[in-house]
Amino acid sequence: MEYKIEKRIIPDLPDIPLASSRFIIAHESGNLNNTGPNSLENEVRFMTANWRTAFTSHFVGSGGRIVQLAPVGRFQYGAGPKANPYAYAQVELARTNDPDIFKKDYAAYIWLLRKLADDAGLPRTLDAGSGVYDRGIKSHDWIRQHIGGTTHTDPYGYFAQFGISRAQFEKDVEKGTASQLIAKPEVKPAAPKTSGYTGNSIVDYLKSIGKESSPAYRRQLAKEYGVEDYDLSVSKNLELLNKMRVDHYVSKPMASGAGTYTGNSIVDYLKSIGMDSSPAHRRQLAKEFGVDNYDFSAEKNLELLREMRDSPPNARHKGTVHLPADAETWRTYKLNVLPVKKNSDWSLTPSRFGGLTYEILDHPYPDVVTINTSRGKRNIYVGPGTGAVIE
Repeated sequence: MEYKIEKRIIPDLPDIPLASSRFIIAHESGNLNNTGPNSLENEVRFMTANWRTAFTSHFVGSGGRIVQLAPVGRFQYGAGPKANPYAYAQVELARTNDPDIFKKDYAAYIWLLRKLADDAGLPRTLDAGSGVYDRGIKSHDWIRQHIGGTTHTDPYGYFAQFGISRAQFEKDVEKGTASQLIAKPEVKPAAPKTSGYTGNSIVDYLKSIGKESSPAYRRQLAKEYGVEDYDLSVSKNLELLNKMRVDHYVSKPMASGAGTYTGNSIVDYLKSIGMDSSPAHRRQLAKEFGVDNYDFSAEKNLELLREMRDSPPNARHKGTVHLPADAETWRTYKLNVLPVKKNSDWSLTPSRFGGLTYEILDHPYPDVVTINTSRGKRNIYVGPGTGAVIE
C-alpha cells in the first residue's frame, strides 16, 4: 500500500548539510496529553511554531496520515547532537489511545521508515550494530544506548501499550508486515512516572519509577541533573535523588496560559507542550524568561513555570551575551552550517577588547546563539564551561 505524504515544510529552517546519511531515526511524541483525533495536527502545529527547540522531517498519526515538515538529507534537531549530523530523516509518531487508529498509524509508520531507508540507500534493518558506522533504521532508544547525546527511550514504551514488542517492531521494519498486526490488546493508560517511594535509596527510587538503576546509568543521570563529581557515594546518591524528586514536584493546580497541563511541575508542563525538559534546557529557558539564580529548586521551577505561562512565545527576552576578556579567540559559524569546530571559518578576539558583548538575535540550537558581527550574523557556542555569560 502506498501512502500520501503531505508536504508542509516549516519556513526558515536552517539549511545545514549532514556529515553523512547513515540513519533513519524512529521516534514517538511521548505526549500523554495529546491523544485525541487531532493529535497529529496539534503536534505539527506545535513543531512548526517551536522548531528552534526541536524538529524532525516527518510526523505520522491520526489514522495513518503522514506529514513532511523538513527536507530529508539535511540537518534536523530531534535525536541529540551526536546523532543529528547522521540522520537522513527522523520520523515522529503522534499518540492515540484508540487501537484502531494505532493500527493505521503503525502501518503508515513502518511503510515510511522503509521508504526513507530505500530513498537514502540504507539497509532496512532495525537497531543493528553498536556505532555510528552501522547504517540503517534506528530507534531513539538505540541512539541513547550506542551514540549518546540523549536520554530518550522511544518508541518502545508507547508500542508496548498495544502489544508491540521490540522483536515485533524489528520484524515489521525488516519484512514490511505491519498490516498483519494481530490481536487488538486492551489499552491501559501509561502510569505517570512519579513515585510513592519515600526512602533515601536512589536505586530503590529509580526502580519505583521504572528506570534503570545501574551505576553507569546513574552517572548519566548525574550529568543530566547537574550533580558534580558524582562518585556513587551516599552523599552524592542523596543529592541526585533530591534533584530528581524536585523534577516531579506537584502541588495544587494553577491556571494555565498555554498547553493543556494544569499542574505545577515544570518538567510535566514542558513535556505537555512538546519541549525538552532536561536540566540544561531549563537553565537556558530560565535565562530567556528572566528567572535569576535558577537552581532546580521547587521554588525556582515554579517561578519558571509561571513566567512561561504568562509570556507568549514571541515575548521572550533574548538578552545579551558577554564573552570574557580572558578568551583569546571565540569560534563563529555561518548560519547555514552545523556549529562544530571543523565548520568555523572565523573567530572573534574578546581579549583584544577587554571582552565583547552582543545582543542575542536568536537561539537556533541549545547553547548556541546568533549575534551580529562585523561579518554579519553568526552563530557562536555559549554552553557550560565556555565562560560566556548570558543576561
